[in-house]
Amino acid sequence: MKILATISVVVFSLAASALGHPQAEHLKEAYQAQGDEFFVPLYWLPETRKIIVKHIPDHQNWVGFEMSYWKRINEEKKLALISELGAELDRMDGNALNETWQRVRDWHRINSQLSLLSGFLDQDEGFLDMAFDDPALRPAFKWITDRRKPDFDTKHIGSSFTSGEMARFYPHLIQHLIDTPEQERLMCFSRLFARIAATKTTKAEQD
Repeated sequence: MKILATISVVVFSLAASALGHPQAEHLKEAYQAQGDEFFVPLYWLPETRKIIVKHIPDHQNWVGFEMSYWKRINEEKKLALISELGAELDRMDGNALNETWQRVRDWHRINSQLSLLSGFLDQDEGFLDMAFDDPALRPAFKWITDRRKPDFDTKHIGSSFTSGEMARFYPHLIQHLIDTPEQERLMCFSRLFARIAATKTTKAEQD
């Protein structure tokens, strides 16, 4: 869930000038500034996913966005992907184009916020247990509970994730949060941070 410091600046500049220039050029600029990290939200967001997946030869073997495998894709293929995706974005009307860039920007922001929250807790399992208990996030967990037996006990849902499920669930959670109104999202993060802080305080007192 690593986020590069340049992401917000580059994506904001892309959104601001999106209507005036071919989108392939903006995609190339972002790729040059951010490297392969730029492709992560484009891989997961439904607006751009189809074209990204089309250019991954062995995608059927991927669990999520496999960065180590992605880096093996040669530069020519990545530039061809950028050209095709740019042409697709150029065909969008102004509102759809702005909305797409907004969702890319939201992806990076939410990914960063989740990274900070889970990092404060120092464990994914405990963080997912907390997230499941929050009313704003629980609907996203249907993705995982639908894969469990009917008598599955959700008390410690975080420890039930396999590594493959974990890799796929965080993007699913980010997508859910993108579709959540910003005020609700911020209130959710505030609740999670308060619970994490309380957990840290209790642990420190026990130690």
